[in-house]
Amino acid sequence: MPELHQQIASDLLVKYEQDCINLLVRDPHWVYVYWDISEKRKELLVHELGNEFVSKSVPALKVTNVSKNESFYVRINEFSTSWYVNVPDSNSIYVAEIGRKISDSFFISILSSNSIVTPGDSVSNESAAHFVNFNHLRQGRMDFRIVKKIDLPVRNHFFTGYLGISSLEFAEHSEDEGHFGESSARFYGL
Repeated sequence: MPELHQQIASDLLVKYEQDCINLLVRDPHWVYVYWDISEKRKELLVHELGNEFVSKSVPALKVTNVSKNESFYVRINEFSTSWYVNVPDSNSIYVAEIGRKISDSFFISILSSNSIVTPGDSVSNESAAHFVNFNHLRQGRMDFRIVKKIDLPVRNHFFTGYLGISSLEFAEHSEDEGHFGESSARFYGL
C-alpha cells in the first residue's frame, strides 16, 4: 500500500508553469489569492533587473481597493502559491498584484489579477419583495418593472446588471450586460 500512495503523490503537479494570479472572495472581509509564476518569468526578472535587485527585495502582494483607490501590501514568502488576505472594506472592488517590494514606496508588479466585488457585511436596506411569473417567462415575456437595474464600476467602465431574474434566454440585452439573481432556464424546466 505505501508504494501506491507514493506513486499517486508523485503524479500530482506542484507547479503548472503558467503565469497567472487569481483573486476569489471568501466573505466580506477575506479574499483568497492564488498564483503561479513560471521559471521563465523569474529568469527574465533576474536578467532584466539583476541578482542584486532580487536579493534586496521581498516578494509581496499589492491589494488595491479600486472603489476607494487605496492599496496595501502583504509580505509573502518565496515559496507560497496562495494566501488569504484580510481586506478592510466590504462592498468594494478589489484587484491584486504579485511582485517585488524594495522599499515602502517602490514596488515592481510581476502579475495582475482579476477584479472581484466583496459582498456587503450588513443587512440590506432593500426590503421590497419581487416575484416573477414563470408562465410569462416560458412565453418569452418579462415584466421589467419587477427587475432592478444596477451599474457596477469595473476597471474604468460600468457593467450593467439586473437583479431579479437573470438568464439570457429570459431577457434580450447586449452582451456586455450581466444578469444577477435567479438563473438557468434548465433549473426551471424552461
